Amino acid sequence: MDYYAEGQTEAVLDALGVDIRSETSDHWLIFCPYHDNWRTPAGEVDKVKGLFFCFGCGTAADFVQLVMRLGNKTYFESVRLIRSKAIAMDITEDIDKSLSVGQVEEFDTELVDRLHLAVVSDRATNYFNSRDINKESLDKFKLGYSSNHDMVIVPVHDVDGITMGFVARSIEGKRFKNSTGLKKSKTLFNVHRVKSSPYVFVVESSFDAIRLDQEGIPAVATLGAGLSKVQSAILDKYFGTVYYLPDADLAGKEMGAKLTSKLGSKVAIINLPQGAKDVGDLSGEQITKLKTHVDNPLVGLL
Repeated sequence: MDYYAEGQTEAVLDALGVDIRSETSDHWLIFCPYHDNWRTPAGEVDKVKGLFFCFGCGTAADFVQLVMRLGNKTYFESVRLIRSKAIAMDITEDIDKSLSVGQVEEFDTELVDRLHLAVVSDRATNYFNSRDINKESLDKFKLGYSSNHDMVIVPVHDVDGITMGFVARSIEGKRFKNSTGLKKSKTLFNVHRVKSSPYVFVVESSFDAIRLDQEGIPAVATLGAGLSKVQSAILDKYFGTVYYLPDADLAGKEMGAKLTSKLGSKVAIINLPQGAKDVGDLSGEQITKLKTHVDNPLVGLL
C-alpha cells in the first residue's frame, strides 16, 4: 500500500503521538519501536510510502505494520486510521489550525514552576554557567532542573505563549528527553516572545537561541536539525527576514537548503567562523556583531 503525500504519513504519526525527532528530504526520523532506542533516533519512515527501516536493529516494515506496532492496533484498525488521514488531509488547513489560538492543551505549569525552583541547585547552576547562560535568562525562560533525572529543563510554548511541555538534556553526556506528548514540530522555541520582530535568527538549540537573546537578538530554535511544515509556516507568517545560523555539520547545511527552498529570498544564511561548531562556541562580542550587521549591513560579520 502506497501513500501519496508526505503530509499523510506525518498526520498518521502525529495521531499516534509519535515524536518526529528530525527529518531528511525523504524521511521522518523517529525512535525505533522495535528495540530499546531512546538516545539517538535509529528509525526512518519514508515520507511518501511510509516504509520503515531501523539502522539499529535492522527491522524493516511497511506503513501498516509500523502503525500496528506503534499504536498496538490490529491490521484493519491500522488501515482505517491511515485511510482516514488520507481522506481528511488538508495540509494548509492543518497548518492554520496549528497556528491558531485554542488548539494546544496547556501543559502542567505547576510542574514547570517546581522544576524552575530547583534550578538554584549547584549542579544546575554550574551547568548553565558553563553554557554562558546568565541568571536573568534562567528566570526569563523559566529554565529548570530535575534531580531525579539529572537533567536541565527548557519549557516550550506555542506562538500564543501556551506551555506545550518541555525538552530536557542530561548534565552528563548527551541524553535528551521530551515531556510526554510534546509536539515540538508544531512550534519554534521562543517564538511567542519575538513574533512581533521584523526579523529573526534561527538556530537548532534552545540554548543557542537563549545566548542570542542575551545579546538583544530575536531568536528562535527548531529544537533539532529538521524543519517541519508548521515551523516553516510560522517563520513565513511572522517574519520579514529569516537569518539562519547553521551548525557546522551536514545537517546544518541540509536545513539551510530546506529553509531556502521553503522561504526563498526571505532567508539569509550566516555561516559560523572557522572552528565554531555552533552559537555556543561564540563569544558575547561575536554574537553582538550579528545584530550590528543587521542594523548596518556595511559592518562585517563575526
